[in-house]
Amino acid sequence: MMCQRRAVIPTHMGFVLDVNPIANEIAATTNVVMEYRDTIRSGQLESQAEVDAAVDEFVQKLKDNNVDKIVQEVQRQVDEWKKNK
Repeated sequence: MMCQRRAVIPTHMGFVLDVNPIANEIAATTNVVMEYRDTIRSGQLESQAEVDAAVDEFVQKLKDNNVDKIVQEVQRQVDEWKKNK
């Protein structure tokens, strides 16, 4: 007996982000991600304390570079898009 599967269609299908209002913040946070990605994901840190410190520093640098502004702008655009859909 074959199992039928149904695709889940996201509610934001078709949404296209306008990055212009947050281009600087995207560039800045991308730089932060690139700075930390190898260290955090590759197991270069030897103790849980080092991992925790690196993650805390990473998150703080994202915040310092306005990651919250990115999240707010994306949500604003999605909400506007849904309202006008």
